[in-house]
Amino acid sequence: MNIKTAVIQIHTQINEPELNLEKGYSLLEKALSDGAKLVVMPEMWVVGLYPEVLKSPYILKTSEIIDEICKLAKKYSAVIVAGSHPHIDYYDSSQDKRIFNRVYVISSSGSICGTYNKIQLFKKNNEHAYSKAGFKVFNIQTGGFVLSPFVCFDLRFPELFRIAAFNGAEILSVSSQFPLSRISHWRSLLVARAIENQCYVVASNTCLNDGLLELGGNSMIVAPGGEILAECGGEEGLVSCEIDLAALRDYRSKFNFIEDAVLKNDIKQYINKNLS
Repeated sequence: MNIKTAVIQIHTQINEPELNLEKGYSLLEKALSDGAKLVVMPEMWVVGLYPEVLKSPYILKTSEIIDEICKLAKKYSAVIVAGSHPHIDYYDSSQDKRIFNRVYVISSSGSICGTYNKIQLFKKNNEHAYSKAGFKVFNIQTGGFVLSPFVCFDLRFPELFRIAAFNGAEILSVSSQFPLSRISHWRSLLVARAIENQCYVVASNTCLNDGLLELGGNSMIVAPGGEILAECGGEEGLVSCEIDLAALRDYRSKFNFIEDAVLKNDIKQYINKNLS
């Protein structure tokens, strides 16, 4: 089973949500019209990732944005990891006004088939002051494969990805705003997550200067054996390639390091459970 897969790399500008939206929709439709059936988008690509995000009127428009992406998913019969967007928990009885940094996964029928809230917040940049941490890893069955979405700083915590792999993940998506100063870590960690979990890794990053920080780009698609199949450079754009699920499953049947892991059953219990 081959799936044409694309990653979108956006130059997000923190004071230009309308421009970000226009570019994001345009790149997404280009990937879909070129035949991609799985597309991954970056972290907080509309509003940016910075302390003043709570003051942006666009934190109230997430549902409208996701609705538009759902329409595109249905039009092109494609699975879209719509990147992450601010989510307000209206049912929080504690009156905590912080957002969740939430990834939305859209099925080829145009409906939300899963969400994931970023677990590992980057406290060095004070992310916890305006964003609440998630506490569950999710595997999402859609499009004939099992996908587990993650966000940026999660990448440095292999146990999260291990939980997903032990529970059957075949594709690990990463939506990010990873800085240029540590882009060598980004590239190494993505390859490591692919190899150690025998999964495809499809990772979308932002690029260039967002008004506060220089972002690293280098969005990429990595094979289970660690080969980089497609990679953006430092500019806005997209790349795509075919990923082969049959080859992945055959590879695992011959060298099933996931099944051989001694602590598999101990760690497996944590999927969909509170990790805090």
